[in-house]
Amino acid sequence: MKAPVILLILLSIFFKPEIDTTHTFNQDKELSELHKLMQGSFNSELQSQQDSSYYNISLHMYPIWKDQGHFLYVEQALNSMQDKPYRQRVYEITRITDSTFSSAVYALPNEKEWIGKWKTSKSFNKISKSDLILRDGCEVILKRLDKNHFKGSTGEN
Repeated sequence: MKAPVILLILLSIFFKPEIDTTHTFNQDKELSELHKLMQGSFNSELQSQQDSSYYNISLHMYPIWKDQGHFLYVEQALNSMQDKPYRQRVYEITRITDSTFSSAVYALPNEKEWIGKWKTSKSFNKISKSDLILRDGCEVILKRLDKNHFKGSTGEN
């Protein structure tokens, strides 16, 4: 009985199976690609100058909790009133399938406390995902069409 066990142990030491990590690596690479594309500060100034029916809106999207997944703090305001944002959220970017991703949307507790914190992401270490409130039905599903090219929408409606 001891001989087969020893043989199995020796086989497992010297003959390790090759594990294909390419698929996992590509998934992480594409997820990171989407996460990075969403980051930054954006505004609609040019659009508002060309069409008076559009407001000049600022949008700040910056990573938080970098070691816990792909999260972004999002702050949206009239460009002239950035100290009074009308929307503050946390997005969690995850993979659904090989080419489909999800951006879940969460509300923050005590929103006023987080105004401008996109400049200092470490501020979010005071809270965790369990403190957030899922905005059911607001999830955006994104399909990767090509490198740096995603298209998405909320649900079927």
